[in-house]
Amino acid sequence: MGPNNKKNNDWLNGAIPVSDDEWFSNAVPVTDDEWNQIANSGPNADLVNDSEDAPALIRAEVGALEKPEDRLKALRKHFPDAQYDPEDPTNFVYTDKQGVVRRYNNPNWLPFNLGDLASIAPEVGETVGGILGAGGGALLGGFTGSAVPVAGTGAGALMGGIAGAGTGALAGRETTQWGLNKIFGNEDTRTGTERTIDAVQTFALGAGGEALGPLVLRPAGRAIKTAIIGGKAVDDAATIAQRANDFRSIGVEPTVGMVSGSERQATLEHALKSTRAGEHIEGRIKDAFAKTGDEFDRIASGMNGGKPAMSRAELGSALKDQAQAAKDAGFARSEQLYDEVSAKVTATPTASNTAKFVADLQAEKASLSNTGKRIHEKSIDRVIEEAVPLIEDAKNGVSNFQELKEFRTYIGGLANDPNVDKSLKPRLNGLYRSLTADMEETALASGDDAAQAWRKANNQFRRLQDSKTGFGKGGLAAKLVDPKTDSDAIRDLVFKNIAKGGNQIAAARRAIMRAEGGKETWDDVAGSIVDRLGKKTLEGGEEVFDTTTFLKNWKDEAFSKEAKDSLFKGTKHQQYREDLDKLSRIAGNLQRYQKADNHSNTAKHLTALGSLNPFSKGNIYATALGSAFSTGSLTAGAGVAAGKLVQAGAAHSLKSYRADLLTSPEVVNWLANVPKAEMQKGGLKAHFKKLVSIRDRAQKGTATAINEFFREMRYDEIENNE
Repeated sequence: MGPNNKKNNDWLNGAIPVSDDEWFSNAVPVTDDEWNQIANSGPNADLVNDSEDAPALIRAEVGALEKPEDRLKALRKHFPDAQYDPEDPTNFVYTDKQGVVRRYNNPNWLPFNLGDLASIAPEVGETVGGILGAGGGALLGGFTGSAVPVAGTGAGALMGGIAGAGTGALAGRETTQWGLNKIFGNEDTRTGTERTIDAVQTFALGAGGEALGPLVLRPAGRAIKTAIIGGKAVDDAATIAQRANDFRSIGVEPTVGMVSGSERQATLEHALKSTRAGEHIEGRIKDAFAKTGDEFDRIASGMNGGKPAMSRAELGSALKDQAQAAKDAGFARSEQLYDEVSAKVTATPTASNTAKFVADLQAEKASLSNTGKRIHEKSIDRVIEEAVPLIEDAKNGVSNFQELKEFRTYIGGLANDPNVDKSLKPRLNGLYRSLTADMEETALASGDDAAQAWRKANNQFRRLQDSKTGFGKGGLAAKLVDPKTDSDAIRDLVFKNIAKGGNQIAAARRAIMRAEGGKETWDDVAGSIVDRLGKKTLEGGEEVFDTTTFLKNWKDEAFSKEAKDSLFKGTKHQQYREDLDKLSRIAGNLQRYQKADNHSNTAKHLTALGSLNPFSKGNIYATALGSAFSTGSLTAGAGVAAGKLVQAGAAHSLKSYRADLLTSPEVVNWLANVPKAEMQKGGLKAHFKKLVSIRDRAQKGTATAINEFFREMRYDEIENNE
C-alpha cells in the first residue's frame, strides 16, 4: 500500500493544502542526478531556511516512527541528503527540490500549522517537551475524524473523551503509529522491550507534545483534554504557553506537569521519577530548581554589580550618608540661587515687613501680665534686639539685599538650634518669615529679571523645606539625616510598609537623588533589597535561594506594585523587575508542582504507577468490570485492544463481551481470587495462565469474552514479547 494511493490518503485531505498529484510533484526530485548531487554535498545546517517545515504528509509518515534511525530512513525516501540536525539530534535537515536547506520541524510550543498536526509523533522529542502529547492517537481521531483507516484513530475517536490518566491516549498513539507505518510501508525496528519502555516514557515525558495547541484551543477537544491529562481540566492555552516560555527562557525544558496546571499529571510525574524509566523526569525537576536559583543569582548579581549585598546596617548607613549629602547639596544650590537674585536686585530694602513684626512684638509685650512677662518678655526682647539694627539701616537707606539674605540665614540658624528656648523659637520663626517677605518685596521692585530669579530661588528653598518633597520637619528625609536615627533602623524606616504602598520608598529615593552619586547609591540599595528577598539562611550560616522565601516576599500582598514602581521605575534596574516577575511565575509553578511530591501523596503515587501496569489488580478489575469507561481509569492495554477492535469493525464488543465474561462462574471465581494470587508464587502471571485454561475448555461465548479481555489487557502481546 504505497503512499501515493489516493484511497488511503483521503483521511489526510484536511491536513494537506494541495492534491496528491500536486504534492508529489513538489516532493519528488526532478532527476536522480540532481538529487545525487545534493545528497553527496549534504545540507549545510547553517543555511537552514526556517520559513516552513517538511510537508504535512511526510511529517505524518516520519512522525509515526520512534527510533531516530527509522525516522531518518523514512525521510531519505523523499530527501536523500537528509541528515541529523547538528544542533538537535532529534531533528533533521535536508535540501528540498528547489535547493533550499530546510529543517524537518522548526520547534515551537503551540504549533498551529498543518504539518504539526499531521505529524502526531514526537518530531522534536524533549525540546518540545510535555507529557500531554501521549494522546497522539486520540488527537488524530478527535481532529481528523473517525474515518481514519488506522487502528489508533479508532482508539482516539471512540475513547478520546473517556481515556483517563493519559494511558488510553498512549495506546491510541501506539496503534496510530502502527497504522501509519503500514500505509507508508515503513518498518518500526523497535523490539518488544523497547516498545514497552517507549510506552512508559511517552506517557511520562510527553513525546508527542506538539498536539497541545490544537488540543487545548479547540472546543471539540475539551473532553479529550480533560481525559488525557486527568483530574481537573488544564489551564488555558495562553497560560500554558507563557509558563513554557518562562521556563525555556532560563534554560529549563519543563514537563507538562510543571506547566499544565494538572494535579493528576504532576502526581504521575513525581510517582514515575523514582523509577528507571522516569529518571529523566527527576533530572528535569532538579534542573528546573537549580536553574531557577541560577536565574535569581544572575538578577541579584546584575543589580549589585557583582558585589555582595549590603547588610541592614550598611544599607542604612548608605541611605543616611547619601541623604545628608543631598541635603547639603540642596541648600548649597539654594544659596547659589539667592546669590543670583542679589546680583539682579537694584532696589533698596525697606524692611517694612520686619518693622511691622517688631511693632507687633512690642504691642504683645505691653499687654503681658506679670506672669506673662516672666515667661515671654525675655524672648520678645531678644527678637526685637536682633531686628532693630536691620530696621535702622533700612531707615537710613544703607541696607542691601545681600545683607538682608544673610541676616535671614542667621535668624534661621538660631531658630533651628536644637537647644533654642521654646518661647524664643516661634518668635524667631516669625522674624524669619517677615525677612523673607522683605526680600520678596525688594526683588519684585527690581524688575522682571530679579523677580524671576527670586521665584526660582524661593521655589527651590520651599521644596527643600517641605516635609514630603524635602527635608522639612516630620518628613522621611528629615528622619534620614537626623543624628538620632540609628543606621540599623533606617532599612525598616524605608521598607517596612512596602505591602501598603511605595510612599516611603519614593521619599527616600527623592531625598538621595539630589546629590552626586545618588543614582548609584539607589541602585546598590535596590540590589541589596532584592538579594534579601529570595535568600534563606541555613544552619551553618550559608545563604541560598529558596523558592518559598522568594514567593512570600515578592508577591504583591507583601511587596506592593506601588512599592516596586518606586524601587525600580526609571532606574537602570527596571529590566530586572520583569525578570523577577517572570521568576516569580516560575517559582510559583514549581511550588504548585512540588506539592505532588510530599509524603501525603504516597497512595496517589502508587495508584498512578499502577495505572501504567497492565497487570495491576486495579487495572484487571477496571478492564473486566468495564469501570474504565465510567471512571476514567482506562488502561494502556484497554486502549490498544480498543484500537484493534475499531479497526476490525467490532467496537460494539467493548461492552457486550463483559456480559458473557461475568456470567461465567469460573471467570467470576478467577476474578475473586486475584488478591490472593498476588501473594502466591508466580503472582498474577501464573494466575492468568489459569484463565487460559478456563478459556480453552469454555463454551464459545465465554471463550470469546476471555479473548477480548486478554486483548484489552495486552496479555498475548506481553507473553509473546517475553
